[in-house]
Amino acid sequence: MSYLIPIVLLGWIPISIVLLFVLPAQRAVVASIVGAWLLLPPAAIPISGLPDYDKMMAATLGIMLGTLIFQPNRLLEFRPRLFDLPMLCWCLCPMMSSLDNGLGLYDGLSAALGNTVRWGLPYLVGRLYFSDLQGFRDLTIGIVIGALAYIPPTAFEIRMSPVLRDMVYGMPGWGGIRFGGYRPYVFLTNGLEHGMWMTVASLTAVCLWKCGALQRIGPLPMGIVLLPILLITTVLCRSTSALVLLMAGLLILWLCTRLNSKLCLYALLLVTPTYYTLRIPNLWSGQNLVSFIEEYLSPERAQSLGFRFACENILADKALRRPVWGWAGWGGNRVAGPDGRDLAPSDGMWIIYLGCYGCVGLLAWTTVMLLPTLLFIRRFPVRLWATPMVAPLAAMATLMGLYMIDCLMNGFINLILVVASGGLICALPTDSKRRTSVDDSSEGEPLLRSLRARSGPLEASSSRGMLTNSSAQLMVHESPAPATSQERLADRYQRLARTLKEQGSSAEARVAWINALDLLAEVASIHPDLPGIQRQRWNCANDLAWFLINEPGPSVGDPQLAVRLAIQATEADPEAAAYWNTLGAAYYRAGDDANAITALERSVTLTGGGTAFDHVFLTLAHARLGQYEQANHWKVQADQWMEQHESHHPELSRLHLQAGASLTFKPEPSTPVS
Repeated sequence: MSYLIPIVLLGWIPISIVLLFVLPAQRAVVASIVGAWLLLPPAAIPISGLPDYDKMMAATLGIMLGTLIFQPNRLLEFRPRLFDLPMLCWCLCPMMSSLDNGLGLYDGLSAALGNTVRWGLPYLVGRLYFSDLQGFRDLTIGIVIGALAYIPPTAFEIRMSPVLRDMVYGMPGWGGIRFGGYRPYVFLTNGLEHGMWMTVASLTAVCLWKCGALQRIGPLPMGIVLLPILLITTVLCRSTSALVLLMAGLLILWLCTRLNSKLCLYALLLVTPTYYTLRIPNLWSGQNLVSFIEEYLSPERAQSLGFRFACENILADKALRRPVWGWAGWGGNRVAGPDGRDLAPSDGMWIIYLGCYGCVGLLAWTTVMLLPTLLFIRRFPVRLWATPMVAPLAAMATLMGLYMIDCLMNGFINLILVVASGGLICALPTDSKRRTSVDDSSEGEPLLRSLRARSGPLEASSSRGMLTNSSAQLMVHESPAPATSQERLADRYQRLARTLKEQGSSAEARVAWINALDLLAEVASIHPDLPGIQRQRWNCANDLAWFLINEPGPSVGDPQLAVRLAIQATEADPEAAAYWNTLGAAYYRAGDDANAITALERSVTLTGGGTAFDHVFLTLAHARLGQYEQANHWKVQADQWMEQHESHHPELSRLHLQAGASLTFKPEPSTPVS
């Protein structure tokens, strides 16, 4: 082994940590994952009793350590969900297989740890960092940028033969010659894996460009310069199966959006389990397909495919001797001849997992890879698939199905797709709401970025509840009962936020409130003609703003964000006094007393005298400006209102004490007041 291999593999951990320190969290993770996948060698450092240390472990361990150091809130806020169960089962399958084959608990734990490192940790990284639409979009853009950066070395190997891995890491290999040219692989395992990587990037790039999410990279336009170069390079990689999958994926997405139907993507998901059903009991031998390819395409490819089918038959027969948990590790799934050599090489990942972990393991692994796409199909209407924020999800959902088809013939773990599966499986419609329409104005996207950046990862499927804040008690309009599933979900998020706030879990309450607001924002954008939904949206925005200005903790409270939310609410409904009250309070907390007074006086006018929530903030604002006569007037109004209404609301009582304190320490009359 070249001395450079352990240096770069071990050195990637501190690189990942540094990236999390110097870059925004999601972009740092994208750089670490894509960089490790493309730059690190396909080699491993053996560790006794533990999984071999390879590029997948290097990338994920570095990210997890960096998360513990710089982003611990992501781990603290992480909540396992029901849809995580297949990944848990898949990680534990090797242990059950080892125990079933009498290999012992130690062997089982070691094998389970290997599955956890190679599948569970990348999936967890996706769950932690890419569960929102902007983060997922960053991931897909990172994939495209990584592929574009791979074009020069790929072009070099297309012309000069695959020699870069040998030149850099001392790992010789042979990519083979296809259609009169070399098949490149740069630093990936072989040309097949490289071809599938370029297919992933090309399909993603087409979707991002088509929906307008990625129009240029730096000074170079995507559509007329970068995208054609990427597609031409993908074709020149000479990976027939990868090119067929690319064309199939583009066709499926085009048909779905053109026909406004999900059937094509559902059909894609059925290909892999249908193949299992036909091939495991050998209900279909595949000879008709071999004959077709031999006659119309390539005798060489037909011979190769026929050999694969024959090997699958032998390996499936061996696997069915232990159909439940398989043969575990140590080559028990293989079929060897008298000389010890394999009679049937195992190329497809599916037949490997069937032999090693039985039907249970195969089902768990297939569910892990296809469930994110199934949930995406069920959650997102087709009309959103071509929008800038949902198109990355649609591309990756399609790629999951294509990757599983590729695994019928090949056996390469794709780190990027495993990470993406963790993000895709969390992509509830609330996520599209988060990123597409907190506001239809030009301020909407910056505001939404602010919400997301300050809140950490939002668990779209965490336990949910409903809440209203004290400002909501002043609402002059009542919101109708929730009608749609999204509205009901938002309702539950708001109740959850109220409960969390009462329990003192302010950070979690903020997350729940933002989830509710994003949900309602998306519903409101889809149904702009329904005033009840619009009212619920702005009531929720008002509640969140009130929460942000009354939370003392600097990590939770955010007066500037509260001002922006309250401005949007007052612009949406200028006659809602509660919105003006919240805006005035937000201005006061932000230090803008003049605008605070203007907004609060508007609230007083709309309600014909105002409430104590208006009066206490008017007292505070006038007092801070040195206008003590006006401050005393509003303090008296607050006293009378609270006495008349016998109010003992804790927040109002606290504000009332603050208002009194602002007058207690006023300067002497002779002292000039600025």
